[in-house]
Amino acid sequence: MYDWRAADILEGRFTKLTRPRGNPAKRRQLYCKEIGAFDIETSTYRDEEDKPHSFMYVWMFAIDDRVYYGRTWDEFKDFLMILRRKVPAGCKLLTYTHNLSYEYQYLSGVFKFTLEDIFATDPRKILKLSLCSWVEIRCSYFLSNMALRKFLQTEGVPVQKEEMDYTPVRYPWTGLSEEILKYCEADVLGLTQAIRSRAKRTGDSWYTIPYTATGYVRREARQVMRAERRHDDYKFDSWSVYRMLIKAFRGGNTHASRFWAAYGIIDEDGISRDFSSQYPYIIVSRPFPSREFFVVPPILLRGDSISYMEGLRSRNYAVLMRIRFEGLQVDDEQPVPYIPFDKCEICRGGGLDNGRILFADELTTVITDVDWDIIKGMYTWDDAEITWLAYSQYAPLPKGYIDLTREYYRRKTELKGVDDYAYRRSKELLNSLYGMMAQAVLRMEMKMYDNGILYEDPPADMEKAYMKNAKKCFMPYSWGVWLTAWARSLLQKAIDAVGPDHFLYCDTDSIKFIAEGVDVDFDSLFPGDSFEAVDPKGRGHRMGVMEHDATYSQFRTWGAKKYAVVYKDSGELEITVAGVGKLEGSQELKEKGGLTAFVPGLIFRSGGVDAVYNDLDNLEIRK
Repeated sequence: MYDWRAADILEGRFTKLTRPRGNPAKRRQLYCKEIGAFDIETSTYRDEEDKPHSFMYVWMFAIDDRVYYGRTWDEFKDFLMILRRKVPAGCKLLTYTHNLSYEYQYLSGVFKFTLEDIFATDPRKILKLSLCSWVEIRCSYFLSNMALRKFLQTEGVPVQKEEMDYTPVRYPWTGLSEEILKYCEADVLGLTQAIRSRAKRTGDSWYTIPYTATGYVRREARQVMRAERRHDDYKFDSWSVYRMLIKAFRGGNTHASRFWAAYGIIDEDGISRDFSSQYPYIIVSRPFPSREFFVVPPILLRGDSISYMEGLRSRNYAVLMRIRFEGLQVDDEQPVPYIPFDKCEICRGGGLDNGRILFADELTTVITDVDWDIIKGMYTWDDAEITWLAYSQYAPLPKGYIDLTREYYRRKTELKGVDDYAYRRSKELLNSLYGMMAQAVLRMEMKMYDNGILYEDPPADMEKAYMKNAKKCFMPYSWGVWLTAWARSLLQKAIDAVGPDHFLYCDTDSIKFIAEGVDVDFDSLFPGDSFEAVDPKGRGHRMGVMEHDATYSQFRTWGAKKYAVVYKDSGELEITVAGVGKLEGSQELKEKGGLTAFVPGLIFRSGGVDAVYNDLDNLEIRK
């Protein structure tokens, strides 16, 4: 690693990288052939009030296989001025850092940025940053979706991440040993090697490499959608329909049985079952809206609006509706009320079970036809009226998208039992095929305070902003709305099969229930997809089957995301509590007495770790 003052720094000039014919990524910016990597090492000092102050004590900048370093921000500025003389006019040196959102907190205190310099998905998720006008820094964490150590290991590059003791407080004038310098060098040198390895493996150049790991999936999805569908096919809905879709959208169904929550310790054998790749299975097996929604004129809803809606359904239409109930009441034997209070536009005279509607004198909400079927199966009412209605023809998703989903399922299955980390990352890519469906079309606008801190603000003209973004979409938002609705429908089928006396808990794609007395043929009830992927041991796996997950000897719950179990085979105790680490929290509960100590008021020390950003730190460092 070379001191930035080295006489031979950056001999010669960088080379302009030829842009691919056709510019497939539609990027106007020109890049150099060379690749850079930037990183800083920081220490934290605590003042008399125990307030933490973090500062940089060394920076590293790699250009291909050569690494330079300095100790202060002034030195880094001088280094950039040398770069400026080497970069061809109109070009930028593409540079990566492994957590740009973190580095930005320091850079924004040294350099002046504008909104045009930054590409961020939210104030703490920065994907790209233009530094001066000749360096473009991107986040390699978002590109890889892995910790740096694992990214370098996965790409199999010669230089791997070293170990370093972060305990000592180091200052810009603290002497650095060869061991520390070697660690610093490995971070950036290994990163340039990993980026080149990734680009070569995926056939990308600096013009086509995506910003995020899911960008690879999005690119393939966009290609199959473009090949399968004409340009004038269904991509987005009107602003009025989109607003209703937003109201209808819900995530997975997570709830404890209202009969067993707060009951105490359940000393009967319990079973946990979950769906294999539930969301991908729904993509390949269920129908979705296939055309822009048509809004029914209000005059046609006068009279028996429920019969009108059912008539549309009988003709294979997907239905989106605003519905008003009077005298709504959940059936006495239903363990999981379906309608959430926070999705109600109006709710008067109601009763709740952990945020779900038990009864209401009057209730108005926006739902899909899939939700309607679930509601019909568990609620009664005195009167119901549809006050707004839109419909679209049901059809399977494009064949290319279904085939792509099965291909990603195959890739994930081939990693099963081989590399747990890579398997989980591959699973995330598979699930991103759903994530892009449920991505909101209308987003908040990113804005910046004078001090460089980012914040979000609603667009001044929301309809105009929606239409502008919608035209860029390659799939409709309604698909995400229906996918989660279908998932809740599948889960409800499992809840009903187990029965109210045995059902204990559900979470999106899994259920827990008392085993004794339950005789359900889950294989016949949920046969799954016909496509079978094969793992390294030669065993076939299908999406959508409900697999046996675990058996418990004890179970206790206090509501959604608040339960603890004791496994029957191992006797190990495990908790699931929102905000508490599973391993640490389980050990802590064990030390406090086990399930008997799992009661309201229990305070865990094992909370999740929050990142602390000192955006406006006024610490002055003096030697």
